[in-house]
Amino acid sequence: VVVEILNMVVAVIRTLELEQKPCTVVLSGAVAHIEYVNAQVLEKLKQAHPLVSVVTPQSDPVYGAVKMAMQG
Repeated sequence: VVVEILNMVVAVIRTLELEQKPCTVVLSGAVAHIEYVNAQVLEKLKQAHPLVSVVTPQSDPVYGAVKMAMQG
């Protein structure tokens, strides 16, 4: 699972030409909440792309969607 996540993230970084630029990667979903997976992805991603920061949302995406719907 870790290798598959890394492959997807690295593919996006390359496609957007962010290899030499700071950027933020958001890990979400059930797998991202598994501490071992999260730690491994973070460690290996930092080795490959030191300018990348990784965040994990504290709320589910639906929370933001409901909040936006209630505002307008």
